[in-house]
Amino acid sequence: MAIAGLEEAVFWRVFYGREVSRTALAAELGVSLATISRAVQRLLQHGLLSEVGATLSARGRHPGLLRVNPHLAFLLGLEIDRDHVRAAVTDFAGTPLGYAAASCDARGSLQATLVACAQTAGRAMEAAGIGLDRIARVGVGHTGTLDLEAGVCLAWDGSPQWIQAPLRQLLCDLFRTTELTLDDRARALALAQHLSMPASSHRGSVLYVHVGTGIGAAFFINGSMLRGASQGAGEIGHLIIDPDGPPCRCGNRGCVEAFASTEAVLRRVSEQVESGKSAFLENLAGGRGARITLEILLTAARRGDPVAVEALREAACALGTGIANAVQMLNPSQVVLCGRFVYLAREFLFDTVCEQIRRLCLRNIAKALEVRLGQYRPDLGPVGCALLAAEQEAVRALRRLGGR
Repeated sequence: MAIAGLEEAVFWRVFYGREVSRTALAAELGVSLATISRAVQRLLQHGLLSEVGATLSARGRHPGLLRVNPHLAFLLGLEIDRDHVRAAVTDFAGTPLGYAAASCDARGSLQATLVACAQTAGRAMEAAGIGLDRIARVGVGHTGTLDLEAGVCLAWDGSPQWIQAPLRQLLCDLFRTTELTLDDRARALALAQHLSMPASSHRGSVLYVHVGTGIGAAFFINGSMLRGASQGAGEIGHLIIDPDGPPCRCGNRGCVEAFASTEAVLRRVSEQVESGKSAFLENLAGGRGARITLEILLTAARRGDPVAVEALREAACALGTGIANAVQMLNPSQVVLCGRFVYLAREFLFDTVCEQIRRLCLRNIAKALEVRLGQYRPDLGPVGCALLAAEQEAVRALRRLGGR
């Protein structure tokens, strides 16, 4: 392997592995320890990596663990969801330095959403004590249908203001920068989850499934994210599991998301309350016509309300069916369930999802699979967006290094 290619391979294994020893790198890449050390030395000299735990003794220097240099750049991550905007400032390693969030109906007004983005990002930078002039790159995660190559939002739940919106250019203008990474929000969340997990969990292949107002996924193979030919990989929410099922926002019927997203579950329960099928839920919500929230639904389910319990069971079965289809195709070693809905409703969802996967998958595939819950933090989305920006900054830094 050429030295430039080896330096790049070393860097990315450290980036995705978080802390890696030279010995582990040599074993993974199949080269000698001396060859690895030469590549590492160049990366250390040019500030892409740093070393922790190195010691000196009478017998000489004992190398420590390698990690990406957190001081290489500051990043701004911005998460745009249907009902909120969240922002985080991080160092190059993804350590949160400042965070802010705001509620907004993002689908209602494009201009109002841009204003919320600017205000929320400003508060995050203020909390971090870092001005926009010190931000190397902005990373943005969005939940609409995106053309990532063109930087355009093609559609967002039928909201006309977002159809063919030149989102990347609008955000570049907003933050007065050309250094902006636009990507799918589920991908950002998966990257943050992946890099927050223990290094031992990064081996093999991992499918991250995020369940919220929508359902998305990302698939990692040996630490690298699979993006697809048009960067559209991971649309697990739009796998069709019942062609005669309820309509989905994508225009099809019977998608996983039409059964198992937070929005779909709450809408279905609200309709049942309106038709008088649960006096208990109606009372909890304050009467018919009142909005059923996830907290109200879970309170009712924990008290044994049959409508609430059945709604969660149906969502878990649909989610498990969609994941089982993906598992049959991808054969991952792990599935990680992520998102606020899964985290708060885990006692109703997790076991049923696992049972459905085991029931529908071939035995040899299911036997090799571990299903686990991801962590939940409100800042995980914008931190993931910042990490997507860090990936792009790393590509640029490696290109400069290769040219020397």
